Amino acid sequence: FRSRSCWCSSFVMNEQTRVVSLSAFSLLVSEVIQHELASITSASDLESRLAFMGHQIGIRYWERVSLYERTRREASVISVLQFISSTCWQRLYGRAADSLERSTENENEYMIHDHSPVTNKFLSVASGDGNCASLMAGITSGLLDAANHPATVSALAQTHEPGTTHMVFLIAFE
Repeated sequence: FRSRSCWCSSFVMNEQTRVVSLSAFSLLVSEVIQHELASITSASDLESRLAFMGHQIGIRYWERVSLYERTRREASVISVLQFISSTCWQRLYGRAADSLERSTENENEYMIHDHSPVTNKFLSVASGDGNCASLMAGITSGLLDAANHPATVSALAQTHEPGTTHMVFLIAFE
């Protein structure tokens, strides 16, 4: 007999590979956004709600992944960020982040670059209605909080060439 919460987690996460199903993740995100669009008043309201939900997901995901991986809560900031941008990103979004960089302006800021974020891949919110990648920023924030490295994470869109936009997740440690 499996409890409902156990069934839901195995529906989203394949137990053998421990990878989140892209179709299940996309369906979940689209339904959450549809629900939130009915009750928001501004784009920043949608982004803050998505970030809050993502934060809760990130905390729970860290607890789950730390059971399978040999991660420690006392690990250095760099090792936790590398773990998040490679292993967690791979398992949550189907591929590792494109790059992890340290800010040249502030030593307590880091950036994770993602040229094709999964939240923006299959979902389109009208321009001005918010950034769906705020959910990913919230998940990253939750992962860092659970690893005892609290930080503020924001999703910023960057345009490098006409028609190509990618996300930069700016991580500012407190």
